[in-house]
Amino acid sequence: MNTRRRIVALLVSTAMAALTWSGSAAAQDANGLGSSWPSAADASRSASFHAYRWVRNGVSYVQVNDRNGAPLVALAAAGGTVIVLPIGSAAVKIVLPSPSVAGAPVYTDERVSISNDGSGFTVQSLEAQPCSDPIECAKINSAAPASPPAATLRTMSAQDTCTDPIECAK
Repeated sequence: MNTRRRIVALLVSTAMAALTWSGSAAAQDANGLGSSWPSAADASRSASFHAYRWVRNGVSYVQVNDRNGAPLVALAAAGGTVIVLPIGSAAVKIVLPSPSVAGAPVYTDERVSISNDGSGFTVQSLEAQPCSDPIECAKINSAAPASPPAATLRTMSAQDTCTDPIECAK
């Protein structure tokens, strides 16, 4: 099982645990994920929202509430993967890392950045996703070279077979 699949499996299982955790009596007492006024510190960068963060088993959970405490969006992030949890009612768009994301900043940490453009939230992963598949990694690393590489042409006959997955992908 490759690293990306392990991370996704970990996130899904941890997200399921978080949902169980959020439905517990602790969450009902406004202590945790999914509640209107969690006991976690408000880390919002916007006066219009409240943002809360928890870390459990290496996974960061972030929840954004409106001014009145109603949960709008919750997510789990680890290893460059972001999963939107079924908490809240806001529209959410997840984007690849880019220099600029439209909207007012709501929350930022080392893993994710959340902004709001008035119509919904944009979540941007700030972590690089690990690449463990040599063929896919070769495609990513060779997709936009800084300068054109020296061309190397190799003619293969019908009897030739390529056994190196990275070379075969080129």
